[in-house]
Amino acid sequence: MIKVKGKDTLDQLILLLFNVVGFILALMFLYVLGPSSHDAGQYEKIWYFTNGVGFLDAYLDNRYELGSYFIFWSLAQHLSATMTFYAFGLIALITKFYVIKKHYNFPLLVFFIYFVVFAHILDGNQIRASLSATIVIYSLCVTPRNSYSYFLLALLAVLFHYSGIVILILYFIRAPLLGIILLIAFGFVFNGLITSFDYFAFARIWLADPNGNVNLTNSLFLMQTVLAMFCVVFWNNLSDHEKKGAYLNVFGVVAYIVFIDNAIVAHRIRELSQLGILAVIFLGDNRLTYVRFVASLCLTYIFLYNVLYVTGRLLN
Repeated sequence: MIKVKGKDTLDQLILLLFNVVGFILALMFLYVLGPSSHDAGQYEKIWYFTNGVGFLDAYLDNRYELGSYFIFWSLAQHLSATMTFYAFGLIALITKFYVIKKHYNFPLLVFFIYFVVFAHILDGNQIRASLSATIVIYSLCVTPRNSYSYFLLALLAVLFHYSGIVILILYFIRAPLLGIILLIAFGFVFNGLITSFDYFAFARIWLADPNGNVNLTNSLFLMQTVLAMFCVVFWNNLSDHEKKGAYLNVFGVVAYIVFIDNAIVAHRIRELSQLGILAVIFLGDNRLTYVRFVASLCLTYIFLYNVLYVTGRLLN
């Protein structure tokens, strides 16, 4: 087939226009949602202890993750509290946009879905976890070069938020049951581990609200559970990239139950594990499978649920 150069150029310009317009709209919504988020007030308090203070002194007083705090400190020296929070989320969103555009099928659609489902939770709220989530998304896309690849990615992710340790579960793709057993075993010793050793004192905040508010009948959790069951049944039919996304989703379901008495941990892992659904649907060959069909239905529900939630926040 003979390609028409003028038509190709026009298609590229249209695609570029969609990229630019879509990203600008995302930035606008992020700016509106960010300052009203749950964590914004907490980061404003951190800003007051950070602005005009040397990095080492500020870090020793606050003890947040080194990488994310350095970025926050750097921004806080030049921006207001609100703009520091927004700029931090913006950096996380831009890096995700680049990763998605480079590695995922239908990148504009994936970014749009990500923004609606995840941005108000991560980039507009849990900004440290958002940078860590960028590394998680990348780890789902790439083929490891050696046995240290996931370890190094996890180490990098942990510099931004401790939840990035979840990347290490990708080592268990070839022994998925072992990974789940180790997760359950760790769940049993979790409380004792961080309350008995001062080295893990930083993690005691995760024990807040010990009675928890984990809801096993939550519709979003039920969607993940349905997909997890299909992933288990059709595990051997999945590609390598699909297995990584599927395993992250299954891990999130099990973790939500294991940490039922520690709501903060349970919700953080479940929210992060939902990123696996994007890998199941939009990585690898563009072929329709039973798992992808079920994943698409579950993601459609999750997407519509978040559309209503975000719309409600915007109206308020």
